[in-house]
Amino acid sequence: MKNTFLYVGVAILLILVVFFMEKPRWAGNSYVKAKELADSAKYEQALHKIDFALMLSTKPEYLDLKGVILQGKGNDSLAITFFNQSIALDSTIALPYLHKGISLKNQQKWDAALKVLNKAISINGSLAKAYYNRGIVEAGLLRFDDAIADYIKSAQLGGTSQETFYKMGASVEALNDFNKAIASYSKLIESGVANFDAYKNRGIFRVKLKDYKDGEQDLLKATSLNSKDADAYYYLGLAQANNGELDNALKAYNTALALDGKNSSVFYSRGMLYMQKKDFKKCFADLNKAIALKPDYKKAVFSLATAKAISGDYKGSLAAFNRAVELDPNNADAYYNRAVTKGILGMHKEAIVDYDKALQLNPNNAEAYYNRGISKMNLKDEAGGCNDFKKALDMGYAPAKDMVKIYCPEKK
Repeated sequence: MKNTFLYVGVAILLILVVFFMEKPRWAGNSYVKAKELADSAKYEQALHKIDFALMLSTKPEYLDLKGVILQGKGNDSLAITFFNQSIALDSTIALPYLHKGISLKNQQKWDAALKVLNKAISINGSLAKAYYNRGIVEAGLLRFDDAIADYIKSAQLGGTSQETFYKMGASVEALNDFNKAIASYSKLIESGVANFDAYKNRGIFRVKLKDYKDGEQDLLKATSLNSKDADAYYYLGLAQANNGELDNALKAYNTALALDGKNSSVFYSRGMLYMQKKDFKKCFADLNKAIALKPDYKKAVFSLATAKAISGDYKGSLAAFNRAVELDPNNADAYYNRAVTKGILGMHKEAIVDYDKALQLNPNNAEAYYNRGISKMNLKDEAGGCNDFKKALDMGYAPAKDMVKIYCPEKK
């Protein structure tokens, strides 16, 4: 009987020895498997594996991974408790600080997140993800210059994901400083980590600043890197059109529309290009298409009215100017051009009403006084016409000089 108890005791002891010897290996294997599952976003399965690892051993990296898994499940508050436990065991590891900062960022606790991410970077200054997330936090604090610097650093360290460039783009847009935006993208390009987005966005900002020559070069580079982006071709077309390369611009607009056939801005710009070429049939078709896609497109409606007038279709022009005034009742140019159109159609009484409104909105339009004078003369209001001619002349409008000389001689 004694021998039996002895054998059982020895067996239990051997089992315990094996258990304690194998425990680190089992925990490590479970941790590795949990990490693989977490990287595949299989968080429930990963949670079971990491819980088993933690039952066997409480290591900082195991606690950190459980926090990451909970973070992936959207439970940032609970995740932070595990990041804190990991940090408490070893405060010299950067990753728990990084992951805690991400959870605080997710909760939009900007100041707390910034403090923790600063700590992560102070421990390990090579974490691209830390700079990227700190950039997001700084943007949340409206510190866009700092955000851009961190996005650039993230890219230089290898964090060149599309999302990095999109976040940086949002920050430079928020700055509303196109020159600073160009400088930021130039740093990326000069550092050798730039991709399609860097060239595209720098090109767009250059076009917005009317630097069409350099903008065109950036956008040509961008489209060589990615031939499927409609916006890149659209802005390339704008740059080329303003550089006088109308045929190249037309090709760019055509490509943009082939990629995105519902972009009202491209139809508008191609319509304006056709107007330059005096191909009014195609001009009208594109401007009408732009308006069909965006019925309140003020610029397109106004341009359609102008193109109709240039082509000699004054009735069509009047109809379009009526719509332009309806869309923008404070547009002095719309009233003025409608008045001119009405005058050409012999509707001088109605034209004067529009000239009055145009001058009410913009009293510095000398040409409006001159043309209103012509309409008044056509209605036999010579005194009113002369007053307008003289006003136009006083404002420096040279053609009024002959009208004053012919119709408004000084009485002796």
